[in-house]
Amino acid sequence: MDRYFTVMIVPEREKGVRSFRIPKIVFHAFTFLAMSLIFLLGIFGYDYSKILGQVYKNKHLTRKNRLLKEQTQLFQMKLNTLAEDIERIHTFEKKLRIITGIDELDSQALKKKISR
Repeated sequence: MDRYFTVMIVPEREKGVRSFRIPKIVFHAFTFLAMSLIFLLGIFGYDYSKILGQVYKNKHLTRKNRLLKEQTQLFQMKLNTLAEDIERIHTFEKKLRIITGIDELDSQALKKKISR
């Protein structure tokens, strides 16, 4: 049985042929390590591409989240403005009632008649 592999290197020009004897166990170990390294690099490359995709998605969602926060703040400002307007209208209504002498009980009775 052969226990060695012979590797021959033949240069282009007139230099002599070189040959190396490599034990089969070393050759098989090297082949196993090379295949394992290629497999691991493939796994790491796949994982890295997934991470890059997640980073892109996170940047997109962060941008969208910032925009939604700005819109929420705008709606809150509008809501505050409307609440202030309602408060001013309520105050104005009270003043008008005092000026016109309309009692609050009369307005409640009027509302009941309108709702029927």
